[in-house]
Amino acid sequence: MARLVASEGLDQGAVLDDIPWGEEFEENAPLGIVLTSTCDLEHGHADFVILAALKPAQAVIQASREFRNKVEGAAGNALNRRPWDSLVGLLEDFVHNANIQRYFFVEAQAALGQPPLLADFQHVVSISLGRARACPVLATLPSPFREQLVTHFAAYSSRIGVERTPQPEVTALTDELADPYHGPNGAP
Repeated sequence: MARLVASEGLDQGAVLDDIPWGEEFEENAPLGIVLTSTCDLEHGHADFVILAALKPAQAVIQASREFRNKVEGAAGNALNRRPWDSLVGLLEDFVHNANIQRYFFVEAQAALGQPPLLADFQHVVSISLGRARACPVLATLPSPFREQLVTHFAAYSSRIGVERTPQPEVTALTDELADPYHGPNGAP
């Protein structure tokens, strides 16, 4: 699990405060995590620093369609075994940064005294290197997690949108690939 540690200065994976996110976030601006590569920062090849917003993981996850679908139909706050296992699987995907493209999970309690955070790759900003150097550095994501963060960001930001195959065609293919196995009650 990606855990923040004590600050080591401005570097890839550094968590900065006082980021100029714009008017929308003047009162409750999120922290930012540096995505710009270490070598660019060290060797003066970066005039600007790219940051992703760090948002409270629980709020983001619980607002997601995937989470709401998993808890739909719960009796109060109690889930039956199968829905609970499905929900736990979704939450573990977030914690392990698996199968979740838009976000990167960061454990922040030890370094920042905050609950878990998600780096949001749709909420990024580029600020001048001078402005970034003026921002307080609160913590950092150690190696190899900072490299994992940037790889995750690159995969998200460079993915190619393709049209989905129509469901009847997918069903026919899955039935063919599963043969001779079938679903409950003999249904393919």
